[in-house]
Amino acid sequence: EDKVKLLKGKLEELELPHKKYDIIVSEWMGYFLLYEGMLDTVIAARDKYLAPGGRVLPNRCTLDICAISDHERYDSYVGRFWSDVYGYQMNCMRGPILEEASVEVIPGKCVVSNSVSVLDLDINTCAINDTQFSAKFQLN
Repeated sequence: EDKVKLLKGKLEELELPHKKYDIIVSEWMGYFLLYEGMLDTVIAARDKYLAPGGRVLPNRCTLDICAISDHERYDSYVGRFWSDVYGYQMNCMRGPILEEASVEVIPGKCVVSNSVSVLDLDINTCAINDTQFSAKFQLN
């Protein structure tokens, strides 16, 4: 009873030995925070398994946005790159590439605006519909 037992796997596929738990720890964050949609599973687990007064960890997340300018990266990824791919013009690929999310490490010198928080979620109390949002913001 005074030991911690680690269960690894998808919550929907696990059989848990107890009905309620004091703490739920989950690494659920996708790129751009919500892109992979795993928060729904954490909220379902919280609602089903978390004991009164229990905690979900991590317990808070924010989504911030800022403007960047990196002409060199843009040209290598989108701009000139698709104009000559091993001798082929593939300009038609620019649109689909821009629609896809990507994980990037952006040097601080490329940030050209302030950062604005557009979403702040308390994982212990939020609902699934809180992830469907729009936010007005202004970058300076």
